[in-house]
Amino acid sequence: MKLANHSNNQHGLTLIELVIAMTLTVLLLTALFTLLSTSLKAWTLGGSKTEVQHTARYCIDTLTRDLQFASEITLINDKSLDLVTDQYQTTKKKVNYTNNTVGQIGILYKDINDGSPRQPLTGGPNSPISVAVLFKDLTPLSSPTRSIGITLTATDINTKQNFTIETAVSSMLIH
Repeated sequence: MKLANHSNNQHGLTLIELVIAMTLTVLLLTALFTLLSTSLKAWTLGGSKTEVQHTARYCIDTLTRDLQFASEITLINDKSLDLVTDQYQTTKKKVNYTNNTVGQIGILYKDINDGSPRQPLTGGPNSPISVAVLFKDLTPLSSPTRSIGITLTATDINTKQNFTIETAVSSMLIH
């Protein structure tokens, strides 16, 4: 009977080597997925912050432009104002800005009173951005022009990112 010749050359991996290799692979993949998850969260928050700032700046720019060219400004309350301007037509047009809340979303509406429905400046009731606007009369008693203080806070309701802008606007065309 002939005995089998066992050589000391191994052509495979032992169970211990396989377990060590799999453990190292799992640790590397865990670190990679943690890094990707953190990067995705940072990217999402950055996008949210950008959208909130864009919404706030657009609202303030629109309000400021209309108020500067108004010939008449009436502060109805701290969330609504009317102004008269000829910026949109050759005849004077009454424009209304109102900050309403629909559910948990604050929406700034602009109504140019031309028969069309009022337009949301902030995206409407399905937008993830909520806007709160406060108007304040800053006109000195002896001033011939009207000055309005505006505080606008835009908030992303999903990420809770917010951005606040405060400004004062004086009408340039009041006679």
